[in-house]
Amino acid sequence: MVVAPDGPPLELLTTARTATLATISTSGVPRLVPVCFAAVADPDAEQGIRVYSPLDEKPKRVSDPTSLARVRDIAADPRVSMLLERWSED
Repeated sequence: MVVAPDGPPLELLTTARTATLATISTSGVPRLVPVCFAAVADPDAEQGIRVYSPLDEKPKRVSDPTSLARVRDIAADPRVSMLLERWSED
């Protein structure tokens, strides 16, 4: 199930640069990780939006990016959540 905020969700997704991705480990524990992402219109996707998060070349604890915990989590259970924040200190 996709839950989008009021207003055009693609607009919100295209203005944010980072998000917090929440996945579920195979033991059922939530795993949160900051990610960068890109959102694109896709008529075949739920609510017409598809979100991509690249696996960059920054140093990681593992040499193969496909063995990252978040990648394993999504492969085992594709249910994820992304938190995009828009706030002001004022």
